[in-house]
Amino acid sequence: VGPRFVPFGADALEAVGDPYSQAKFVAEAYAQTLPCPVDLLRAGLVYGHTERERDLLDRDVFASLLRLSARHAMLPRLSGLVPVCHVDDVVDALLTGAGPGRRELLVQRTYDLDALRAETGLEAAPLVDPARWLEAVTAAGDADPRVLAALRLWLTEAGWAEPVHATDRPIIRELQLTIGD
Repeated sequence: VGPRFVPFGADALEAVGDPYSQAKFVAEAYAQTLPCPVDLLRAGLVYGHTERERDLLDRDVFASLLRLSARHAMLPRLSGLVPVCHVDDVVDALLTGAGPGRRELLVQRTYDLDALRAETGLEAAPLVDPARWLEAVTAAGDADPRVLAALRLWLTEAGWAEPVHATDRPIIRELQLTIGD
């Protein structure tokens, strides 16, 4: 729902771009009303799935972007950086928290287009306008329409602004190996 923890309200909710993130924001607001201290952890895109969990990535928007980009040998020109975490790092952050009632934003690593291309093996693939990329993958007819609808929203959003490199774990490369094609 974003890097800043802002008070919940109609304007703040409307500023959140997609329904999934809106639902997370509503859940956060609800959790804050509980009569006990509650930790809130916002994380970047969390990966680290095993082969057994591969099916969970079928409708994951970012995993679908990578899968479709590899399939069509082109990558959309993203705005900003892609913030990611590995599930192990998220679990560690939860278990080693500073105490009840904390709010934390967890991004273990960001990827710019060059790093993303290197980890996905798409160094030679052309970078294209997101609208052109969406047209091509939509015309191919091999993508879930729900995922395409989410990608239409996601590709219009500005990416992460600040670079983060708290881990050298090749999160995207591991994800690419899991999703295959």
